[in-house]
Amino acid sequence: MNKVKISKLLLAISFCIASTCLASAAPKAPQMSAKQAPIYVACMHDLGRDASNSMTIDPKTLENHINKLRKEGYTFLSLKDYVAICKQERPAPEKAIMLTFDDGYASFYQKIYPIVKQEKVPVLMSVIGSWMDKGAGSGIKMSTWQQLKEMEASGLVTIGCHSYDLHKPVPVNEWGEQTYSVNARIYANGHYETEEAYKERLAFDFAKSQKLMEEKLGHKVEAFVWPFGLYTEEGIKLGQQAGFKYFFQLGDDNYNIPSAENLANGDSLLRIRRILIYKNTPTKELLNFMRGESQSKKVAFPLVKVDVSQLYVPNNESQTLNNIDQFLNRFDITPKSVVVLNLAVDTNHDGKVDSVYFYNEAGIPVVKNIAQHIAGRINVGGCLVFGYIPKLQEWGDKPYADMEAGT
Repeated sequence: MNKVKISKLLLAISFCIASTCLASAAPKAPQMSAKQAPIYVACMHDLGRDASNSMTIDPKTLENHINKLRKEGYTFLSLKDYVAICKQERPAPEKAIMLTFDDGYASFYQKIYPIVKQEKVPVLMSVIGSWMDKGAGSGIKMSTWQQLKEMEASGLVTIGCHSYDLHKPVPVNEWGEQTYSVNARIYANGHYETEEAYKERLAFDFAKSQKLMEEKLGHKVEAFVWPFGLYTEEGIKLGQQAGFKYFFQLGDDNYNIPSAENLANGDSLLRIRRILIYKNTPTKELLNFMRGESQSKKVAFPLVKVDVSQLYVPNNESQTLNNIDQFLNRFDITPKSVVVLNLAVDTNHDGKVDSVYFYNEAGIPVVKNIAQHIAGRINVGGCLVFGYIPKLQEWGDKPYADMEAGT
């Protein structure tokens, strides 16, 4: 059995506790010096006037973003520009931003592309293969392959991949709770997906995506945009094997620093951070964020720690749920709270882990696979939930690395 290395388990949307391989260490924020200007990458979706959809922005808002960013001195980058700057093949502008659009809706060709041509702004547009093939459901219309080829030929639109069929939630435990496909070990027919099956599923999707791109566009694509912005380090490696070179995510550190260090460690091109533009974000708010004004208003998150053993009552789900409710009421958990769950059991109080509360392939006994369930209950209020295991020196005759909560 291979050495298990778990440094961070995010028990909310981002990571699925059901898998030990998905808890890769989150990369540190890219380092910025006084001489390094950040490059921002904006993530948008649909364009229209449907205020009920948080991912839809008004056409006028997009035009305002472009015009006011230009007045502020921002240079709009294509993917080719961004890569050249990160590789230090050309100097970085004092202010720079790249615009990306996800999913490939018909509105891109009908509404966004005319603005792109009028303003001569380069953009990256990433499509979901299965949606292009079979439709997105609910009457949602997609751009056509012929339209994609036309836009690509303009030199203003770079086509990327948003997966073939990973843009969906999947079941992760016996309660039917779900998280997103890239970060999950699927639970089906009473069993969890093995590490090998997980890798095969992602590798198959990457390969199918590239095959589709070659058939429809005449070439492979270089950019892969993670569904919902979520990724794993294993996924990056598998994506590279399929021919993808640049990987886009979402995250708290919404800027990118073109430096030799960040190029070498993969932060510049393998973990490209994006700002999510939603709820028709006003241009003023976007500019304030990019000027760093929003950072000065951040409030420190209250931190609460609790042992799952204090919440879980064997064979008594109602009492377990009641304990969780009492915990939430006692500590007044809010969306700005951070809850850290101890997922381990130390029966003899000797500093050694006896068992855990999540499925794993390390051979560590499982009391009850309930961590994701408890985290989901706590996370309803919108707070961040992390899981950790105190220092695990060994299990049986196999040594294991420390498994601790990230910061």
